[in-house]
Amino acid sequence: MKTILTFCLGSLLLLGPALAVAVPARHATVPPAVMAKVQQLDLTPAQRAELVELLIRAQALHVTVQADVDAYLGDAKRELARADGDLRTLASQRETLVELRIANARELRDELLNFYYEDLSPQQQATMRGFLLQRIARIERVRAAFATLRANFVGV
Repeated sequence: MKTILTFCLGSLLLLGPALAVAVPARHATVPPAVMAKVQQLDLTPAQRAELVELLIRAQALHVTVQADVDAYLGDAKRELARADGDLRTLASQRETLVELRIANARELRDELLNFYYEDLSPQQQATMRGFLLQRIARIERVRAAFATLRANFVGV
């Protein structure tokens, strides 16, 4: 999570109550780089508290999705190693989990958008849009780096 809402929205695009079961939000923290961006928004104490709570939930969702991927990769390796591996069941279980995480992400995304439109001033919204543009530029750089890696290691 490098910027405030951008991390949340970015993580949510890649993929509530179910979130609380998987990773309690109280165990997640907001990274220092994101808190530095929060400072730049010049939030009221109430705005800051609400945003930090949303960011903690976003970080918890991010950690949950990472754990889901790790677990899936382990399950997939075990099933693929078996002569009679049940790939249909594996795919079905993964699909169910992905749908759940997408629902979690949409719920959080909607709360973040509500915060943006209802709680931030026009100046704060402009600052946030600047953060989002920075995040998009970073994503573009990462994609370009992966494209270069892929081009250099095709068939390796």
